[in-house]
Amino acid sequence: MQSAFISFFMPVYPGALKVVVATSALGMGFDKPDLSFVIHYQSPGSPIAYYQQVGRAGRALDQATAVLLRGHEDTEIQDYFIKTAFPEKEQAEPVVAFLAQANSPVSLQAIEAEVNVRRGRLESMLKILEVDGVVERVGGRWQRTVRPWSYPEERVEKVTASRRAEQAAMNDYAFTGECRMAFLLRMLDDPDSSPCGRCDNCTGRRLDRRLDPGAVVEAGRFLRSERFELEPRLRWPAGLDGVGGTIETDRRLQPGKVLAVYGDRGWGDLVRRGKYNDHVFSDELVAASARLIHSWHPEPQPRWLTFVPSSTSGEMVASFAARLAEALLLELRDVIVRVRPGRPQKAMENSSQQARNVYGAFEVRGAMLSTPVVLVDDVVNSRWTLTVIANALREAGSGPVFPFALAKAPSR
Repeated sequence: MQSAFISFFMPVYPGALKVVVATSALGMGFDKPDLSFVIHYQSPGSPIAYYQQVGRAGRALDQATAVLLRGHEDTEIQDYFIKTAFPEKEQAEPVVAFLAQANSPVSLQAIEAEVNVRRGRLESMLKILEVDGVVERVGGRWQRTVRPWSYPEERVEKVTASRRAEQAAMNDYAFTGECRMAFLLRMLDDPDSSPCGRCDNCTGRRLDRRLDPGAVVEAGRFLRSERFELEPRLRWPAGLDGVGGTIETDRRLQPGKVLAVYGDRGWGDLVRRGKYNDHVFSDELVAASARLIHSWHPEPQPRWLTFVPSSTSGEMVASFAARLAEALLLELRDVIVRVRPGRPQKAMENSSQQARNVYGAFEVRGAMLSTPVVLVDDVVNSRWTLTVIANALREAGSGPVFPFALAKAPSR
């Protein structure tokens, strides 16, 4: 992480050291006037929020320390919250239109089947529209009211612009050479914004940024030791043509494994680099995957390996699968064929849309074994691609299907 260390220094508190690790929501409610430090692992979205949070420290002390750790991912996180503060026009208008043409109150599942919107965003959107009198709740369902409505573009643009300005100001704060307290007070419209004489810019004192090389190596080992479960889907979603209800036991995926979270500081960063920079998954990832599968010991033991054909990554998954099969001493069979194009699963916002996007998109062709199989993919998002392919493999006569993915998509 590329970090900037920003700090205030004030006499060392002689009391016992106590630490609370929490989100800002808990931190703001933690009423302890003798707090001697506040450390931010990530930057708040605005100088005002930062001022309020560091203000928890030192209220009954002569000295307290505030440290802000910043990394490039802070901007990505803030961008997400700015973007999702309001429902998107492309989603809100279809939801309102769908409710308007419905003859009776509609469930969330029915809306998801028609509109590509994530469940959390849908619930948030409906609450906002309910407050505005545009929709109303009837039991656990929703219906349109008679109140006229159009998307509030002007209000959304004004609020978004304000939050972008706050984000930019927080970035300026991180790299300013002036007094940090004066900077914050100016953001609060305080007329007295003279230098404080205590911050790192005023005193010239900086935290020691040297890291113990042994601790860095140990942290890397820890991050790369974490493993993730891949739970099978048990039911087909509502609104999927031709199927519904419980997925038959002999057509389901078996429980599987995932090596990393995509983009994380363990193996996930190496997966991202392979996918978008190197255009090949490294032998290091092959070896790590083989170790994980060896330690996993799925039962009954797989005898062969196949893979999900990629519509965006060329032969990267096929190449990785071939090398992994060799490392595991398993026979590789290229038997999965995409027969219908579809959008990337990461573009589909809910389970119904994700399942519909891949259902019927794959067929099993070529010589296949009837024994247990490892099904390999690079990045798993919804699990519906693996679920649909497992269903096709079992229908074609394969043994139990054990999924393995290099990484799972981070939660949104």
